Amino acid sequence: MKRRSGGAAPDPSSIGRRVREIVTRESSGYELAHEFPGRIERFARTLALWGARHNLTAQPEDPNEIAFHVLDSIGPLIAYTPQNSLGALRLAGRRVLDFGSGAGFPGLVLAAASEAQFVLTESRRKRASFLSAAVADMGLDNVAVESTRASLAIGDHDFDFVTSRATGDIAEVLQIAHHSLRTGGVAIIYMSEAQKIDPASSTALRLGFAQVGGCEYQVARKQSRVRRTLLLLHR
Repeated sequence: MKRRSGGAAPDPSSIGRRVREIVTRESSGYELAHEFPGRIERFARTLALWGARHNLTAQPEDPNEIAFHVLDSIGPLIAYTPQNSLGALRLAGRRVLDFGSGAGFPGLVLAAASEAQFVLTESRRKRASFLSAAVADMGLDNVAVESTRASLAIGDHDFDFVTSRATGDIAEVLQIAHHSLRTGGVAIIYMSEAQKIDPASSTALRLGFAQVGGCEYQVARKQSRVRRTLLLLHR
């Protein structure tokens, strides 16, 4: 790992423990897999080991930033209501495609919190290698990592959910989501500050999504809370 100026690099194990503490506190009361805290501790430890060397995320040595990304990733479970159908994301037998998984947000974190079967797609070789290592370290048996770019060839109406966070070309994501989802499936798009929900919704309707909506939730980030938005598209 790289060293900070003026001192030794933080111990990855201590980073993992601190992330576990923050995430456990902030997710208290939500229905997550009972193994979730331990899995996230191991994930954060692995991310700290790999992150600085391979530029996986901006601040791989900061437990608060890792915890923020973890909590943001479980946003669909935090924002769940009976009306938005996101509770099924937890269930065994459901199939989820995560588009552009990067450092594991949101797909790997959601897989750690649920019993659904996940396919993570990541075209960058080093990041795909990290994802495979993290899956092994976390002891997950519900995740497959595809070292490829998500495309129309990945799934032909074969998934119950498609997830994507902070990907650049929203139109491409929506097209792949529509092709990959079964009838009645849901695309969950984590909107960045630069992405506007209205143009994305219009594009989704043109592609043939049956229902377009959104929901908001808040995520702890150090001493504040950040408002986040999900675009929800029903096929």
